[in-house]
Amino acid sequence: MKKILSNHLVGIIPLLLCIAIITIGFLSMDSNAKLQGNARIINYTGIIRGATQRLIKQELNHEPNDALIDELDRTLHGLLSGDEEAHITRLDQMEYQELLAEMEKEWADIKKEILQYRSSGNNKNRLYALSEHYFAMADEAVDIAEVYTEEIVQQSRTFLIIVICAFLVVVMMVTIFTYQQEKRRRRLLEAEAENRRKSEQLARQSQQMLMPINEMTELMYISDIHTYDLLFVNDAGKKLFDIKELTGLKCYKALQGFDKPCDFCPNAKLSKDETYTWEHSNPVIHGHYLLKNRLIDWEGREARMEIAFDITESLQKKKELEKRIKRDNILIDCIRELYQNHHTVDAMNHVLKLIGEVFEAERAYVFYMENDEMSNIAEWC
Repeated sequence: MKKILSNHLVGIIPLLLCIAIITIGFLSMDSNAKLQGNARIINYTGIIRGATQRLIKQELNHEPNDALIDELDRTLHGLLSGDEEAHITRLDQMEYQELLAEMEKEWADIKKEILQYRSSGNNKNRLYALSEHYFAMADEAVDIAEVYTEEIVQQSRTFLIIVICAFLVVVMMVTIFTYQQEKRRRRLLEAEAENRRKSEQLARQSQQMLMPINEMTELMYISDIHTYDLLFVNDAGKKLFDIKELTGLKCYKALQGFDKPCDFCPNAKLSKDETYTWEHSNPVIHGHYLLKNRLIDWEGREARMEIAFDITESLQKKKELEKRIKRDNILIDCIRELYQNHHTVDAMNHVLKLIGEVFEAERAYVFYMENDEMSNIAEWC
């Protein structure tokens, strides 16, 4: 029976602790929010008091300030009804709200008097008297808000004492719970030690797997497809691009010399089921490479693995062969034209055109030389 009660207590204490902490947190946040809101109300009421006096001084000095009038309208309306945009909450205090209602009426009279004073310049004393009475009302509203806030603070202090006592009870229950959990903690430590041993074993296996990759003569690297962080570069790649440290290094910066992700980045084309193959000329090491990319998981991150095969030499041989074939074809075309076209001048002009285009020339000529004289007998532009 005691064992059943103990297990039941062990199970319910964490729940009670969570409920107590959550309740304390919500009640504290609500209390702080109310105190902050009340402090903001006092501040805005004081702003109305001071800003109104400033407005009257400006108007009496013939300096209209409609922007300040609009601001006072919004502030007074926010104090009466609340304003989420300005973070003004409505103070639910009857005396304060009644006084604000009177201030709203008197503010309307002040605005009318301002308009009349602007148009006629008369009733200066009337406007001044209204502002003084309005100042007294605003001052009284500030006092009411301060007294109400002090009462809220006192209530919050009492509430905090009650909460502390309740929390002490919860702490005592937690102490009992901790004692009961000692055996479970030991078992968890043993399990953690076992997990650590397995993690170290996996790390050693990972290092053994990377050894043949580092021995590859081809460049091989792994980068995060979302952040472009370089996660791994084999020894051949580090030597080729002179990489000392990977921390904070981006693949586009280290491998391409760019300050932003490459426009030709193949990340969007990758999958875990197929290898994506493409070719690219690297601007940093000035080589042409056959690239094989694949999407993999690397230490919990979605990453791109790329192996680069240097085909620069074979590409150059291919280009040289293509040029040679092109020149041979031009030669054959020239011979065919000279053989088939019986109009010698036309044939020579066509041959000059072929020769000029292959050498990217602007002009090509054929001159006939006899003794000391030289004549242009064919030309292509």
